Amino acid sequence: MNNGLSDEVFIFECQLIISNFIIMKFLPQIGFLKSKLENKQNNFNALYENGKFKNRIDTPLRSETFTHKDILNVLFRKEKGRMPQYDISLKLPEIEAFSIYDNCFMWLGHSSIFVRLNGSNFLVDPVFSGVASPFTLIGPKEYKYSHTIIPQSLPEIDCIVVTHNHYDHLDYKTVLYYKDSVKLFIVPLGLSKILKYWGVAEQRIVELDYWQTTTFADVEITATPARHYSQRAFFDKDKTLWMSFVMKTKSNTLFFSGDSGYDIHFKEIGNKFSQFDWAFLECGQ
Repeated sequence: MNNGLSDEVFIFECQLIISNFIIMKFLPQIGFLKSKLENKQNNFNALYENGKFKNRIDTPLRSETFTHKDILNVLFRKEKGRMPQYDISLKLPEIEAFSIYDNCFMWLGHSSIFVRLNGSNFLVDPVFSGVASPFTLIGPKEYKYSHTIIPQSLPEIDCIVVTHNHYDHLDYKTVLYYKDSVKLFIVPLGLSKILKYWGVAEQRIVELDYWQTTTFADVEITATPARHYSQRAFFDKDKTLWMSFVMKTKSNTLFFSGDSGYDIHFKEIGNKFSQFDWAFLECGQ
C-alpha cells in the first residue's frame, strides 16, 4: 500500500473516531453505534451477512425514479388541506378502567400501543417525546391533536416491547423515563447495546431472534419476521434486527406487525399460530 493511501485511511479513521465521540457526547439519543453482534458463527434465524441483517427479498428504500428533489419535497413542502382548519375537541379515555379489566388495548398514536394481558401492563413501541428525530427542533413531529396521553397518566408499566430502532419506535426520552421502573424490555437482536448505553440494566433486557420466545407474567412473546430495515445514523444501517411479534396467553393470541412490507412471512406466522384473536397492523409500509 502506498503512503498516500495509508495517510488517507489514517485520516478517515481519525475522522470516524472524532465523529463518534461527538455523537456519543452530544447526541446520546442516537444510541450506541458499535453494534456488531457477538455471535461469531452468525447462526441466526434472521438473515445476517457481513455484519448486517437482510430481508429475504430485495427491499429498496425508494424507487429508481425517486429523486433527491422528491426527498426535499417530502421533507419541506407544506400541502394545504392536511391539517384541520379548526380545533378538534379531544376526549381522554378512561385510563383507570385499564387497571381493572383484562385483555384491554389502547392505541396511543402512530405505533405506540398500551396492552393489558394477564394482569400485566405492556407498552409496544412507546414514543412520548413529541418528535421522531435525534434533534428536538428538526424531524417529524407528532400530530397536533394526538398528544393526549403522557407516561404519568398511564398505569404502572411492567414490560416494553420494541420492534426496531427507528426514532418513531425507539425513543430516547421514553426509555429514560421507564428504564428503572419497567421490569423487562424485549427487543430484537442488537438493540440491547443501545438500551444499556442509555442506562437500562442488562438483567432487564431480553434480545430475541426470529422465532425465539420469552415469557413474562405467563404471556409468551415470540419474535417473528418482518420486511423492513433499521437505522439511527448514517453508518449503522441494518446492524440491528427488526421484527413483528406474537403475544400468546392460555386464552388469547395477538399479532403485532411492526413496520413490515408484504412477504411470505405473514403466511408462515399464520400457519405457525393458526388463529389470532386480535391483530395490530401498520399501514403504508
